[in-house]
Amino acid sequence: MMAANDDQRVKILQSLLTLSTDLSSIRSQLAPLPWDVEEALVVLTPDHLRTILERRIAGDLSSVEVEDWANLIEGRDDIGFDDEHASKLRAVVHELANPLLTRELTVETARDLISIL
Repeated sequence: MMAANDDQRVKILQSLLTLSTDLSSIRSQLAPLPWDVEEALVVLTPDHLRTILERRIAGDLSSVEVEDWANLIEGRDDIGFDDEHASKLRAVVHELANPLLTRELTVETARDLISIL
């Protein structure tokens, strides 16, 4: 059973996955929370990534905002990855979080990433 503070944490993590609020607000809410937990409280799915990439294609999000979003997700133990697609999801999050190591997130890159999801 989750404690009340876990319920609040889940709400913050869900708002991160869906990017339903301002990223800077989500970042400040996440800041005091530890990254290391015993089990994931929310699960990142291909739909989450598809939605973020579609928002990038539409111009709703910049490549920097998507990079910041992915960096907030990457490495968190309280965010799990959909079991069926975990390796693809981890690879895409890594690519989005590390454009200097991988490739710049352009509209074409976003479409390419959607196609592999």
